[in-house]
Amino acid sequence: MDKRFARAHWVANLWPLALAIPLAPFADRFCSLFFVDPLYHTALWIHERLYSVLAVGMLMFVVGACWRLIEVESELDSLCRFAARIDQSALEEFEGVREAVGVTATLVFLDISLQACFTSLFGRRVFITRGFLDRVDRKNLGMVFRHELLHVHRHDCLRAAGWRLLVSALFNLPVMRTLEQLCRQSREMAVHQSVPIDSGQERLYLQTLSKFSGDGRVSTMLRTKPWTTQWRSVGLASLATLASIVIAIALNHAILVRDLASLTTHHC
Repeated sequence: MDKRFARAHWVANLWPLALAIPLAPFADRFCSLFFVDPLYHTALWIHERLYSVLAVGMLMFVVGACWRLIEVESELDSLCRFAARIDQSALEEFEGVREAVGVTATLVFLDISLQACFTSLFGRRVFITRGFLDRVDRKNLGMVFRHELLHVHRHDCLRAAGWRLLVSALFNLPVMRTLEQLCRQSREMAVHQSVPIDSGQERLYLQTLSKFSGDGRVSTMLRTKPWTTQWRSVGLASLATLASIVIAIALNHAILVRDLASLTTHHC
């Protein structure tokens, strides 16, 4: 069901492509189909007010994304009230890494079975759960802490939030989601390259990332040395696709505005 919902959501986010469909072939045609006339006049109405419709739509999507980010941060603030004491050795490991990285941050330990270790959007906090701490190899704990603290130091959560707002402003187009994913992987790669790892420990570290990252593609990418060329090609293809969509909509709108009088007269 989740996969079906995700697929339907992906298709639904392609709705801006409808703005690139020319209306001339439908003028005075297909009138026997009950849905043609309402859709025809709806498309005309939107194109007559295209810039206002797009501006309002972008604002609504951005406000929705902002609201979700605020909700998530508020939920994290609520979780802090249930923070427990972490064992001294893990706390000392965190403080040692924090001083080495040179960043101000606090460790929030949640005594729950969920396996998670992540940073918050604001407040420079690193959250870790009992489920994560019980399953992670203690030899890798310092590297895990360094990984998260480097995200804090680089303000990666704010960058991710900025991308989420940009993607929302462009109506969550799948091509924008691809670019967002590429940027996330780029941030993970930059942090990975900043973590000093002995050759003997790299395998354990990558296994830890693969187990807890929630995205197997990240750990796969870290193992693949020429990933930059591969993902640069995907990024350029995504940008080309986005530019093609924008150009197609702009050209169709220009043609429709030019022929607006004719299109308004010739309808079912």
